[in-house]
Amino acid sequence: MTKLMRAKLPGIAVACLLVASLVVAGATAPATTAALAGPSVSIVPDTQEVAAGGTFSVDVEVDSAGIPITACNVTVTFDADLTVTGLTGADLLGTPYLDALYVGTIDVGEVSYGGVRIDGPVAVNGNFVTINFEVDAAAAGTYDLIIEATLRDANGDPIAVVKNDGQVNIVQ
Repeated sequence: MTKLMRAKLPGIAVACLLVASLVVAGATAPATTAALAGPSVSIVPDTQEVAAGGTFSVDVEVDSAGIPITACNVTVTFDADLTVTGLTGADLLGTPYLDALYVGTIDVGEVSYGGVRIDGPVAVNGNFVTINFEVDAAAAGTYDLIIEATLRDANGDPIAVVKNDGQVNIVQ
Protein backbone atom coordinates (compact mmCIF):
# COMPACT_ATOMS: atom_id res chain seq x y z
CA MET A 1 0.00 0.00 0.00
CA THR A 2 1.16 3.45 -0.72
CA LYS A 3 1.69 5.99 1.99
CA LEU A 4 -1.29 8.00 0.69
CA MET A 5 -3.57 4.96 0.85
CA ARG A 6 -2.46 4.19 4.42
CA ALA A 7 -3.25 7.76 5.43
CA LYS A 8 -6.77 7.61 3.94
CA LEU A 9 -7.63 4.13 5.25
CA PRO A 10 -8.63 5.26 8.79
CA GLY A 11 -10.90 7.98 7.33
CA ILE A 12 -12.57 5.50 4.99
CA ALA A 13 -13.09 3.05 7.87
CA VAL A 14 -14.69 5.77 10.02
CA ALA A 15 -16.96 6.79 7.14
CA CYS A 16 -18.03 3.14 6.62
CA LEU A 17 -18.77 2.74 10.34
CA LEU A 18 -20.79 5.96 10.33
CA VAL A 19 -22.89 4.84 7.35
CA ALA A 20 -23.39 1.40 8.89
CA SER A 21 -24.50 2.89 12.21
CA LEU A 22 -26.99 5.18 10.44
CA VAL A 23 -28.45 2.24 8.53
CA VAL A 24 -28.79 0.19 11.73
CA ALA A 25 -30.25 3.16 13.63
CA GLY A 26 -32.79 3.70 10.87
CA ALA A 27 -33.76 0.06 10.86
CA THR A 28 -34.23 -0.10 14.63
CA ALA A 29 -35.66 3.38 15.25
CA PRO A 30 -39.24 3.42 16.53
CA ALA A 31 -41.90 4.45 14.05
CA THR A 32 -43.15 8.00 14.37
CA THR A 33 -46.64 8.78 15.58
CA ALA A 34 -47.59 9.93 12.10
CA ALA A 35 -46.65 6.56 10.68
CA LEU A 36 -48.82 4.82 13.30
CA ALA A 37 -51.77 7.15 12.90
CA GLY A 38 -54.79 5.70 11.19
CA PRO A 39 -58.50 6.37 11.02
CA SER A 40 -59.89 7.36 14.40
CA VAL A 41 -63.07 8.38 16.19
CA SER A 42 -62.58 10.42 19.36
CA ILE A 43 -64.52 12.06 22.17
CA VAL A 44 -63.34 15.67 22.52
CA PRO A 45 -62.52 16.78 25.12
CA ASP A 46 -61.40 13.37 26.33
CA THR A 47 -61.88 14.37 29.98
CA GLN A 48 -63.74 17.15 31.73
CA GLU A 49 -65.08 18.03 35.18
CA VAL A 50 -68.75 18.91 35.64
CA ALA A 51 -70.85 19.73 38.70
CA ALA A 52 -73.65 17.35 39.68
CA GLY A 53 -76.90 18.69 38.21
CA GLY A 54 -74.93 20.55 35.53
CA THR A 55 -74.65 20.20 31.77
CA PHE A 56 -71.81 19.52 29.38
CA SER A 57 -71.16 18.77 25.73
CA VAL A 58 -68.72 16.60 23.82
CA ASP A 59 -67.83 16.44 20.15
CA VAL A 60 -67.34 13.16 18.34
CA GLU A 61 -64.51 13.80 15.92
CA VAL A 62 -63.82 11.54 12.95
CA ASP A 63 -60.51 11.37 11.09
CA SER A 64 -60.43 8.99 8.14
CA ALA A 65 -56.65 9.54 7.85
CA GLY A 66 -56.93 10.47 4.19
CA ILE A 67 -59.00 7.40 3.27
CA PRO A 68 -62.14 8.34 1.33
CA ILE A 69 -65.20 7.01 3.17
CA THR A 70 -68.84 6.51 2.24
CA ALA A 71 -70.36 6.11 5.71
CA CYS A 72 -69.77 6.67 9.41
CA ASN A 73 -71.83 5.24 12.27
CA VAL A 74 -71.06 6.12 15.88
CA THR A 75 -72.63 4.93 19.13
CA VAL A 76 -71.64 6.40 22.49
CA THR A 77 -72.69 4.53 25.63
CA PHE A 78 -72.72 6.01 29.13
CA ASP A 79 -74.17 5.63 32.62
CA ALA A 80 -77.87 6.38 33.16
CA ASP A 81 -76.90 9.24 35.55
CA LEU A 82 -76.17 11.14 32.33
CA THR A 83 -79.02 12.13 30.02
CA VAL A 84 -78.61 13.24 26.42
CA THR A 85 -80.57 16.44 25.84
CA GLY A 86 -79.66 16.92 22.21
CA LEU A 87 -77.57 16.08 19.16
CA THR A 88 -76.18 18.61 16.71
CA GLY A 89 -74.80 16.98 13.61
CA ALA A 90 -72.02 18.56 11.63
CA ASP A 91 -71.96 18.27 7.85
CA LEU A 92 -68.71 16.30 7.88
CA LEU A 93 -69.79 13.89 5.13
CA GLY A 94 -71.47 16.63 3.12
CA THR A 95 -74.54 18.83 2.97
CA PRO A 96 -77.66 17.02 4.23
CA TYR A 97 -79.92 15.75 1.43
CA LEU A 98 -77.48 17.05 -1.20
CA ASP A 99 -74.29 15.04 -0.58
CA ALA A 100 -75.19 12.99 2.51
CA LEU A 101 -77.97 11.64 4.72
CA TYR A 102 -77.79 11.65 8.53
CA VAL A 103 -79.85 10.07 11.33
CA GLY A 104 -79.52 10.16 15.12
CA THR A 105 -81.21 8.28 17.96
CA ILE A 106 -81.23 8.94 21.70
CA ASP A 107 -81.90 6.19 24.26
CA VAL A 108 -81.22 5.78 27.97
CA GLY A 109 -77.48 5.18 28.31
CA GLU A 110 -76.84 5.32 24.56
CA VAL A 111 -76.82 7.76 21.67
CA SER A 112 -76.21 6.90 18.02
CA TYR A 113 -75.50 9.06 15.00
CA GLY A 114 -74.80 7.94 11.48
CA GLY A 115 -74.26 9.38 8.06
CA VAL A 116 -73.92 8.05 4.56
CA ARG A 117 -72.37 9.84 1.61
CA ILE A 118 -74.60 9.84 -1.50
CA ASP A 119 -72.25 11.76 -3.77
CA GLY A 120 -69.15 9.51 -3.78
CA PRO A 121 -66.55 8.86 -1.06
CA VAL A 122 -64.66 11.66 0.68
CA ALA A 123 -61.77 11.83 3.19
CA VAL A 124 -62.85 13.55 6.41
CA ASN A 125 -61.27 15.07 9.51
CA GLY A 126 -63.37 17.04 11.97
CA ASN A 127 -66.46 17.19 14.14
CA PHE A 128 -69.11 14.62 13.20
CA VAL A 129 -71.65 15.34 15.95
CA THR A 130 -71.96 17.33 19.19
CA ILE A 131 -73.74 15.58 22.07
CA ASN A 132 -75.29 17.62 24.91
CA PHE A 133 -75.67 15.98 28.33
CA GLU A 134 -77.40 16.77 31.60
CA VAL A 135 -76.01 15.28 34.83
CA ASP A 136 -78.26 13.86 37.56
CA ALA A 137 -78.09 16.00 40.73
CA ALA A 138 -77.14 12.94 42.84
CA ALA A 139 -74.36 11.77 40.51
CA ALA A 140 -70.74 11.70 41.65
CA GLY A 141 -67.56 10.06 40.40
CA THR A 142 -66.04 9.26 37.04
CA TYR A 143 -68.23 8.23 34.14
CA ASP A 144 -66.97 6.71 30.89
CA LEU A 145 -68.18 7.77 27.45
CA ILE A 146 -67.49 4.68 25.33
CA ILE A 147 -67.36 4.81 21.53
CA GLU A 148 -68.30 2.12 19.05
CA ALA A 149 -67.74 3.26 15.48
CA THR A 150 -67.71 1.99 11.93
CA LEU A 151 -66.26 3.77 8.92
CA ARG A 152 -66.84 2.34 5.44
CA ASP A 153 -64.50 2.76 2.49
CA ALA A 154 -65.35 3.43 -1.16
CA ASN A 155 -66.40 -0.24 -1.59
CA GLY A 156 -68.61 -0.17 1.51
CA ASP A 157 -66.16 -2.33 3.46
CA PRO A 158 -65.43 -1.56 7.14
CA ILE A 159 -62.16 0.24 7.91
CA ALA A 160 -60.16 -0.47 11.10
CA VAL A 161 -60.69 2.46 13.47
CA VAL A 162 -58.90 3.60 16.63
CA LYS A 163 -61.56 4.52 19.19
CA ASN A 164 -60.61 7.19 21.75
CA ASP A 165 -63.19 7.13 24.55
CA GLY A 166 -63.87 9.98 26.95
CA GLN A 167 -64.58 10.51 30.63
CA VAL A 168 -66.49 13.02 32.66
CA ASN A 169 -65.71 13.58 36.34
CA ILE A 170 -68.81 14.61 38.30
CA VAL A 171 -68.23 16.62 41.45
CA GLN A 172 -70.74 17.53 44.16
